[in-house]
Amino acid sequence: MIAHRQGALKPAEVVAYTVTVNAEPLLLQAFPRMDDWPFPTFLGSCGRVVVQSYEGEPLSQFELASWTMRANISLQLLDMADLMTDNPTQFALYMTDVSMDNFAVNKRGEVTLVDVENIIVVDRVQVHAEKRPGWQRRLEHREEMCHDCLNFNAEDLCSHITSDHNFYAVCSGLLAPRAFYSSYGGLLHGIPSNIDKQYNLSELLATCDQPRSVKESRFAASRLLRRALERVLEAFPPSPSDRAL
Repeated sequence: MIAHRQGALKPAEVVAYTVTVNAEPLLLQAFPRMDDWPFPTFLGSCGRVVVQSYEGEPLSQFELASWTMRANISLQLLDMADLMTDNPTQFALYMTDVSMDNFAVNKRGEVTLVDVENIIVVDRVQVHAEKRPGWQRRLEHREEMCHDCLNFNAEDLCSHITSDHNFYAVCSGLLAPRAFYSSYGGLLHGIPSNIDKQYNLSELLATCDQPRSVKESRFAASRLLRRALERVLEAFPPSPSDRAL
């Protein structure tokens, strides 16, 4: 920025301006790829323009890939949701826009969240210090304000130590039969009957999408679904040529 180069803005003012205009550069540098965050590598920025590494084709291009490849992608998405929810940094990162085109898949089948502009960052240390009512309770998404969109309350996310929001976003937005960002009935559509019978994937996915009682939770369902997908992929590993479009 010209003002910054001429010394008209202090470093703190530059950061404040960046947060206001586009927080992506800060997020990509605060949570870098080199530290195993599932985001692109930050290359540079100017104003609203951000330059980042190319990470592959949009996830939407893989909705008709072979089922094992889609299962592998789904597992990575669930792992991503878990990492962003619970990690050693004491920051929870919540995805508020999980449209297919915000994710990319490279030639090795690795998934990256390429658009981090709409991530909500929650400082757990601050949540603990403020101790707002119910802050220690897990925030669980139980009510839907709309049937075809991702709904959330930023204030609630920012006042609780943890939330199932990322699992809700991935399961309801991308994986489940009613996924509102999928054109083909969810990324896990067409589960082979023999695999479904053995690993109970449909049931676990349904619970991760919409827990039916207070005894069910997305935390548990997503963990069991990840383990089930891991076992499936151990038994039926995808090959490099598995993208059957």
